[in-house]
Amino acid sequence: MLLVVATRAARAIPTEVRIPPDIQPLPVADVLALTPEMREWAHAQVPRTLPPVERLDLLVQRLQAVDGAALQYDAWFNASAAEAFAARRFNCLSFSHLLIAMARELGLDAYYVQALYRERYDREGDLVLLAGHVTVGWGQGPRRWMVEFGNDAELERAQVRQLDDRRALALHYANVGATDLRRGDTPMALRALVTAVRVDPGASGAWVNLGVALRRRGDFTGAEAAYRRAIEVDPEMVPGYSNLYQLLRATGRAKEAKALVSDIMNLAHRDPWLLLAMGDECMQARDFAGAERLFKESRHAAPRESAPAAALAALALAKGDQPRARKWLKRAEELDPREPRLVSVRGALGLRQPPSVHAASAVSGAKGTVAPAPSPTPSLSPPM
Repeated sequence: MLLVVATRAARAIPTEVRIPPDIQPLPVADVLALTPEMREWAHAQVPRTLPPVERLDLLVQRLQAVDGAALQYDAWFNASAAEAFAARRFNCLSFSHLLIAMARELGLDAYYVQALYRERYDREGDLVLLAGHVTVGWGQGPRRWMVEFGNDAELERAQVRQLDDRRALALHYANVGATDLRRGDTPMALRALVTAVRVDPGASGAWVNLGVALRRRGDFTGAEAAYRRAIEVDPEMVPGYSNLYQLLRATGRAKEAKALVSDIMNLAHRDPWLLLAMGDECMQARDFAGAERLFKESRHAAPRESAPAAALAALALAKGDQPRARKWLKRAEELDPREPRLVSVRGALGLRQPPSVHAASAVSGAKGTVAPAPSPTPSLSPPM
């Protein structure tokens, strides 16, 4: 889920988000519905006579086994349980739909679980994608078992929270809307995201994504209201702050944007793109110490992104330190030589641009959205 902003005081008065009347929400599907074929398959694969944990473990195995359902991971496959089973594809949320539906059919009280603070940032065009992670739990207290995705998931050391079915359904439509935004279909994204916030007005990530879609439509007032609503719902919703900050800057309200900085810097978790944007402002004000601190914090938050290293290269140039600029340039190029911020750095150093790089001004602080987490192989973890 991605980007948010509003002052702490703004939470006292609920923000009204006016949904344009031409946006028709999608029909709400039962993402946990099983077909007769799926019920028959589940009972054939997993005997109900097994102990509960063995039932859950075997179900996870059979859903992925070559001689079972043979499901394959697909990060952008947002689907209901029935659609995932039919297509033999899943992302973390669609696999959770399927596993929970079948586990409940087998007499297991399975539920959704969100892993906190395991987000990953990526960029695609003008979108910053923040990938979170949803999985499945069973049991309570010290005997809670989790389904892990990937060999390095290490959920036993992660903070988690249980999600009710309504919140998971809202996340489903928020993911659908994010996928539509990613492929440039703003009208369909708006339909899915309006559905998400109507299913669960407390889903802060859905409000953020709705704000992104409204801004793409040109409705800046609606986008701002959606970002502020996201922060009211969750005062720690970092993407809300980021999106609102960028919107205020883009609409010439620099003083209001600056007033948000203290709230942003007090958040427990930081958005690397927002840190870059604020560092750029420090650069413009010749506050090199402030810029360096923000760029390094951004690099720490997104170590696989080239933009923070490119920003540090530009900072070194501004300070007249060409050797250090070349050092940061090399590090940035090792991550992504096409990083737009590197164009001006190469130009200042008299270096040729790579053939695949086209001169363009860097865009700092893009808009954000929700994306599925990269979690390819589910397996059962020990109790937490």
